[in-house]
Amino acid sequence: MGRKPKKKDIAEYLWHSEPTKINATNDNWRIRYGYLDSEGKEHQTTETVNNERAKNQFVSYLLLREKEHKAAKGTTVASKVDKTEIETVEQLLYAYAEHTKYLHTIGDRYGWDEGTYRANIGKIRNYIVPVFGSFPIWKITRVDMRQGFKDMLQLPQANGNHKANGARVSQRTVYDCKKIISRAFKYATDDLELITENPMLGVTVKQPKSGRREVWTEEQFNFAYDNCSDPQLKLLISLMIALSSRIGECLALTWSDVYDNEDKHEPSYIRVYKQLVYRSEEFIEETNGRGILKVFDQVRSTRPDAKRRAVFHVTKTEKEIEAKTDRIYVAPEVIFMLRDYKLVQNQHKQLAGNSYIDDDLIFDHEDGTHISSQYADDMFRSLYEPLGLPKVDLYSLRHFSITKKLDYNRHDYVSLAKDTAHRQLSTIQDYYETPEDSVRIDTAKAIGKFLSRSGKSDSESKVTISLADEDFAKKLEEVASDSAGKQMLEFAIAMYEKNNSGK
Repeated sequence: MGRKPKKKDIAEYLWHSEPTKINATNDNWRIRYGYLDSEGKEHQTTETVNNERAKNQFVSYLLLREKEHKAAKGTTVASKVDKTEIETVEQLLYAYAEHTKYLHTIGDRYGWDEGTYRANIGKIRNYIVPVFGSFPIWKITRVDMRQGFKDMLQLPQANGNHKANGARVSQRTVYDCKKIISRAFKYATDDLELITENPMLGVTVKQPKSGRREVWTEEQFNFAYDNCSDPQLKLLISLMIALSSRIGECLALTWSDVYDNEDKHEPSYIRVYKQLVYRSEEFIEETNGRGILKVFDQVRSTRPDAKRRAVFHVTKTEKEIEAKTDRIYVAPEVIFMLRDYKLVQNQHKQLAGNSYIDDDLIFDHEDGTHISSQYADDMFRSLYEPLGLPKVDLYSLRHFSITKKLDYNRHDYVSLAKDTAHRQLSTIQDYYETPEDSVRIDTAKAIGKFLSRSGKSDSESKVTISLADEDFAKKLEEVASDSAGKQMLEFAIAMYEKNNSGK
């Protein structure tokens, strides 16, 4: 049955991530998984095992439990897939691609939106099918998989027209293809029950390092913010920072999403559960409009024959909304800014008269029509370019916000994940400033302060190290909370005692 996790208060297993190797020098593996406790509350945690066999046993156990959970709850997505027609890897991949469109409509973390769907179809057609497509799904082995990913690196890189341009497939593309295949085979084993063993278990592909997005420093942000005179842009920037949201989520905000409780002396919050995106009419029809809360009428800025429509698409599952993870608490200052901007918007509404389109949008044009992310980026660019600031996009403000919140909340990943809608804490660790960096820097500063005080002679100044010094005590507390800091502190204390032993 496999190795049981160490966690005891587990009622049901919900999901697990792909196992990741901790480093290249040992055989330790980390597996993240979600579960419900005995009270029905959802959690996520990690399990670390010290060899590949234990990793495979643990994953097998989780797969069995997840399968039981799905069987008990029933399927949540209506699938058009006829599993009797799936025999080869190619047929499985295209069946999974169709299935995942429906997953996206209900806010599932594995679902592909229209853009991701089209990009992944290209990867399937150009790279995966040529290598794996003809294999029967019940005959392909881990050996075949490992060799296939090596072979994939020799394929020509396709451009937008799917024609070879001379370059070879990148490691990043191979890694992305591996994720597609892994999830497709998980779908074949867990959902369709076509095969009993996932041939991707134990197959790894080197993950290329991702460069961090260009983000302003605090000084650069303050300079831009102080010089922003456009009330709409200033509010947009403020909400990007306060909510740590994506631009599409900000543009989808309506006044009914704002819960202004300041006069009640209760916490105010804003609900973030949808985003403004564009979908083709074909995609809307294929998915039966599931997950779409609103389809906007054609507006004058759109060609009459345009096939893409602006929509509100849900980003939260029903379970997440019930758990109130769509609530993001905001400070009174943010509420006051919203109140002020509402007055500005009301003036626009009066001037437009009957021509105003009232969709309850916070961010709109003067006639009430929605604004696009491109329009918002153009507004943002018109602010920072004249100021000579580095080129960034609005999305970088989300990164800036998350980094600041990590500083302010003493690196509480769990609470931050609720604000950012990251379902896996490892995403924050991988793409944003890590707490280890900040804690280690603070530790170094604390040790420097410690040594500067203890190293002074009596002739220079008589300094007494006392925990009554609140600032110093705080630094020592920070040092003691980090294992590396403990070692440095112990070393510093030993050196201090040695130097003062003869006194």
